[in-house]
Parts: sequence; structure tokens; C-alpha cells
Amino acid sequence: MFYSRKMGLMIVGLMLLLNTSLMAKTYKLFVYGEKGTPGNALLLDKVAMFEKKHKGTKIKIEMTSGKSYHDKLKLLALGNKLPDIMHIWNGSKTSYVTKRGLLTDLRPFITKSVRSKYIKSALVGQDKKGAIYQIPEALTLTGVVFSNKTLLAKLGLEYPKTYKEWLKQVKTIQDNGLTPLAVGNKGDWVMQSIVLSALLGRTAGDEWLLKAVNGKAKFSDKPFVSSLAIIEEMYKKRLLDEATPNWDYNQGSNEFLTSKAVYSMNGGWIVNSYMKNGTALFVDNIGVHSFPAISGEKNAGSVSGILGTGLGINNKLSKADKKILFDLVVIYSGLGMEKESVKLGSVPLTKKTKLGEYTNSIIKKLKKVSDNSKITYVFDGIMDSKSVAKLQGLMNEMLLGSKTSKEVGAEFEAYANKYSPHRK
Repeated sequence: MFYSRKMGLMIVGLMLLLNTSLMAKTYKLFVYGEKGTPGNALLLDKVAMFEKKHKGTKIKIEMTSGKSYHDKLKLLALGNKLPDIMHIWNGSKTSYVTKRGLLTDLRPFITKSVRSKYIKSALVGQDKKGAIYQIPEALTLTGVVFSNKTLLAKLGLEYPKTYKEWLKQVKTIQDNGLTPLAVGNKGDWVMQSIVLSALLGRTAGDEWLLKAVNGKAKFSDKPFVSSLAIIEEMYKKRLLDEATPNWDYNQGSNEFLTSKAVYSMNGGWIVNSYMKNGTALFVDNIGVHSFPAISGEKNAGSVSGILGTGLGINNKLSKADKKILFDLVVIYSGLGMEKESVKLGSVPLTKKTKLGEYTNSIIKKLKKVSDNSKITYVFDGIMDSKSVAKLQGLMNEMLLGSKTSKEVGAEFEAYANKYSPHRK
């Protein structure tokens, strides 16, 4: 009797063990990143949180970066052999996956409870039908104006309410041996991604800009050319320093960091550099703003920005698997990991994010701008890379005086109409 009871207990134990092993599952996660970086460490923390919530479930991570990530993901997509869950971008960068119906539309999993935890910009449609394929880790603002409030006070100036007021400050700033606005434009993306994108949100608006990208409006039309004309004027009147075309991105950024410039236009990512390299006085006295008001603007106070990477789920998986992996999607987006994200200078798109002692005043100010501004398109987020490179070259010629804003608009329209895949 004792023997049979013991055997029975052993059999029950074995069955429980077998059931547990059958229930346990390993999912493949393909991510864009580099080992040993702070971002990778945060990813591992997020995966650990997910595995703790789903006992017995494991995530097997494969990681690479740069062109090799996209090359492999394209091959996997062509062979219909995507991993269970993977990094994707909002916009056209991973359209080779999103446009082929290979990813799960997450809307059925985004309940009212889930939706209530995010700011509005986090949950936007990512194709013509409004499908949502990922929830971004963060919103990256590109067209932000930073001010040095210490220098402004010494000069008796305040952040301008209008663009015209900003131009009037140039003489006072230059008379005191300072740079008005530092932007390093030697790189092949800076002026377009940071300055032009911010202006296009004001003068053209997203609806018109999409029409132009797709050939239903022209880049030679007033909404686009007027943004170019503002940049042309900013340089001619030396709001943009005469060294702008020759400074690379780091030189432009350092001009502000070393308190030689009163203003800088940059992306939100530069905050990490300010935190790391700036003095305490410098950091505490940085102002974070949207571009000053422009006469006749369509979107008052708007800032250009692009939603960051998120995790997309393979559409071939069962509904049960998708439901489980959706938890990893929201954890990756920062939900429940706000404290850890903020420590690295990343502000999740969750509501009531507690910044507290885990960050400094710059990120708090950046968060306030992102929460209270209409976010408009970053041009290189919706236009093909070859056309963007062409535009950047034309803009450099405009700054150097060999082309007018109207000529740039006309030449860019001709190029886009002939070569852009969006016009096919």
C-alpha cells in the first residue's frame, strides 16, 4: 500500500512536471541594438520583468544593429519566416514588413484600460486603415529650441514670442560676442530633420505635406517654399551663424554646450549630452521651447517629432501567443518601467510618468513640451532617403547663396517627381 501510494505521488509529480514543461514556451525576439550599451541593459530588464510575470515563458534574444538588422529582417519577411516579435519603426523605415500584412494589428488588445495609460501621440494609426503595429518606446522630438537662460538674463532678453521678435534679438546677441542660434549643418541631415521639419509643421501641416510626398501637391508650392524662405532669411540675417554650413553636428551642439550660443535647435536626444557634459548651472538654466510663432501658421506651438521603435508581433502566431506577447509590447514601451527608462534619459509615452529624483530639470521640461504640443512629421520620417539627401544638398547651396528658396523648391520637386518611389 505504501509502495503504491509512493508510486502514485511520483506519477502525479511527474505529470505536473510534464504539464509545466508543456506550458512553458520560448519566443524569439529580434532586436536592433548593441550589447553592453545602457539601452541594451534596459531591454534586458524589460524582458526579465515580462518573464517574471509569465512564469516559465522565456524570450530568446537575437541582436544586431545598423544595416545588417534591416537586411536580415527584409530576408525573413520575404521568406515569411519572421521571428515571433521584433523591433519595428513607426513610419516608412520598416514598411517592407508592415505593408505586407505580416504583423499583428494590436488594436484588439488595446483595451480602454490600456489606452488610458498612454498619451494620445503614442497610439496613432500606422497605415491607411489605422492599424497599430507597435507602441513606441519614446517620442523623439527633433525641432526643439533650447535657450541659455543665464545668457538671456545677462543680455536683458526673454525667449521671443514670435519669429520676428527673434530676428530683432540678433544684433544685441552679436554685439556681446555671442552666437544667436547654433546649428551644425555640415552633416547630411541636420537642417532638414531639425529646422525644416519644425517649420513645415507650422507652414504646411501634416495633411498637405503627405500630399506633397505622394505627388498630390508640389514641393514648389507656397507651403513648402515658405519654410525654406524662413531658413534662407534666418541665415541672411545671421540668426543662424555664418559658420552654420561649415560646422558639423557636434560643433553646432558644443557651441551651445560651452555657453557661446544663446540658442540652439536640436533633437530631444541631445539632453543626454547636456546632462553628462554640462555644468550644474548650465543644466539648471536651460530653457526648452517650441519654435516661436510664425505669421499665418497652421499649427501654433507645434514641434516636429518621430515616434521611436516598438515591438511588432508576427501575425502568424495564435491569438493566445499574441495576447501573451502583447504584455512584452507594453512593457517595452515603458509601462511599469518608467523609473528605469527615465534614469537613462528616455521619457516613456505613458501618462503621469513619475520623473522625480530620477532625472533633472531638462527632461522634465522636454516632457512638458512633448505633452503640450501638437507633434508634426519629421520630413525624413516620411520621405525616401535619396530625395532627402538631394534636398539637404540644395539647402546647403541656398545657405551659401547660390540658390534661392524658390529655386530649391522647384529643383526638389523635379527630382522627387522623377526619382522618389512615393511618386510612382
